[in-house]
Amino acid sequence: MISSKIVTIWAKAFLLTINGKTESEKTKVIKKLIEILRRKKKERFLASILEKAEKMSVRKNTIDLILARLQGRALTDKIEKKLREKFGESKEIKVRTDPTIISGFRAKTGDLLIRASVKDFLNQIKNKTKWSD
Repeated sequence: MISSKIVTIWAKAFLLTINGKTESEKTKVIKKLIEILRRKKKERFLASILEKAEKMSVRKNTIDLILARLQGRALTDKIEKKLREKFGESKEIKVRTDPTIISGFRAKTGDLLIRASVKDFLNQIKNKTKWSD
């Protein structure tokens, strides 16, 4: 458990450090990372840090659009257009279905989750009534 936290922290720091850098600067950052990990006797985490950073980078550049059921192309395009306006044109949108959300959609990107489904609305009502007793 503690090692997964360490990997996540290092991966986030790595991504923040290489953001906007050229390839040669990124190479220098990786070399510096290896040096620091060796000094701290944590080089065993290097592969995990780089894998986690890659997954985080992909997740940051992807929007997962989860629909209750497949919609017509026009409606899906309209939702995708709104998501691109909000999060940027460069994001890849992956569409999938999840009938458990009953109706509506969810959109996930990076650390943000947009809940616009009947299931989420019902859960909100349930949680509010649960605490009002």
